Amino acid sequence: MAKAKIKEQPPAKNGRPMIWTEEAINAEAEFLLEWSCEEDSLVLATCYGMRGYSYQRAEEWDHGNKSFSEAKKIAKTIIGARREHGAIIGKLDSSIVKASLANYDPEYRKLMIEMKAANSASNVPKSVVFTFSGRDEEASVVSE
Repeated sequence: MAKAKIKEQPPAKNGRPMIWTEEAINAEAEFLLEWSCEEDSLVLATCYGMRGYSYQRAEEWDHGNKSFSEAKKIAKTIIGARREHGAIIGKLDSSIVKASLANYDPEYRKLMIEMKAANSASNVPKSVVFTFSGRDEEASVVSE
């Protein structure tokens, strides 16, 4: 696949923020898809930074622009699969990939949330006993 070309954005004048039109956002969506198909594209935020916008701006576009939202989902899928494959074959550090896998795989994110909820529900104490000794307050938890 051909490398995505970086389209130069006009610099902001007098420090004013750049105005992003729907056309420009749609062009960024296309670029994001092209970029995500490159073999060395492993971190979504890298594309954002090199194109001159922040993660927060990308989140705004994700919620307000259908084209960018879909492109971001597809890019996450492509990058997530590449990262996971790289970890499986030993090309990438699996502990690093696992630590951020929930950012790229919605099924894994859902599983982690369910596991966390189940774990915290099982660790809820059954009763709390307060004891007071002198001026210091102490609390001890008793599980049944």
